[in-house]
Amino acid sequence: MGLVTRHGASYTHRVGTDLFCAIGWGNVGFPELKGVRMRRRGESEDGAAAVEFALIIIPFSALLFGLIQFGFYFWTAETTNSSAREVARRVIVGDCWNSGDRTTFAGKHARGLISVSVAPLPLSSLNVGDKVTVTVTSDSEIINFIPGIPATVTRSYEARMEVDAPTSPDRCS
Repeated sequence: MGLVTRHGASYTHRVGTDLFCAIGWGNVGFPELKGVRMRRRGESEDGAAAVEFALIIIPFSALLFGLIQFGFYFWTAETTNSSAREVARRVIVGDCWNSGDRTTFAGKHARGLISVSVAPLPLSSLNVGDKVTVTVTSDSEIINFIPGIPATVTRSYEARMEVDAPTSPDRCS
């Protein structure tokens, strides 16, 4: 209930009643709306839903594809980081000393592997306590929808030799 003052007289009414009368009954109860034509629902609104859909679908699609691309980049970065860590771990314990084995092993763990590099070389000259750095580069491009996200992911991992360089290194598995 509310108090309404109109033309010097005060009275109470239910909220929404006059609005219903104004829309459905030709402005009954609203003398200030006299002469104002109320349009019917659906009149000259042909295609409004299509226009609204077009205005909404563009930013929604940009957001959706952006989330997919960023998620894919993040996943590639995580698998590349994991691959660099695993290759470094294998190198410092005496496995994966052959560059072909390192690349094959990293390729199983990182999507879109481009390259694997190990420093310092040759590995056979390393002693206990020396540091080994493994760098893995992978391709992170799926659709290139958002500018600024790099096309490649490069991750490095540094590990310290825990054992002497083996005389006959094992193969990565």
